[in-house]
Amino acid sequence: MRQTQRLCKKQAKHVKELKSQTDAKLSVLLKRKEAEFTNLSLLFTSLRQVLEAREAELQALFNEEVGDLESRLVADSEFVTECHQAYVSSFNDLKKLGEEQGKNQLS
Repeated sequence: MRQTQRLCKKQAKHVKELKSQTDAKLSVLLKRKEAEFTNLSLLFTSLRQVLEAREAELQALFNEEVGDLESRLVADSEFVTECHQAYVSSFNDLKKLGEEQGKNQLS
């Protein structure tokens, strides 16, 4: 019977040691997990900052290019308007000249 009690005490002590070791290992794993999540969070924050900076850079380049194209389009539109006005003026002058020649031929 004593032998059985000793065996039970040994097993209980062994179970306590295993529980203690398991708790210690679990604590280390939890700390490592928290550290990894912190590192991942920092990495994603850094990545987000880099991506936002690149997006701002690309948006600025796009705005500059669109501004240049818009300026050229306005200039071209003004040129077309001037050409159209010159064409209308020339057409009206030719029309008047034709009318005057027609009157002179009738007289």
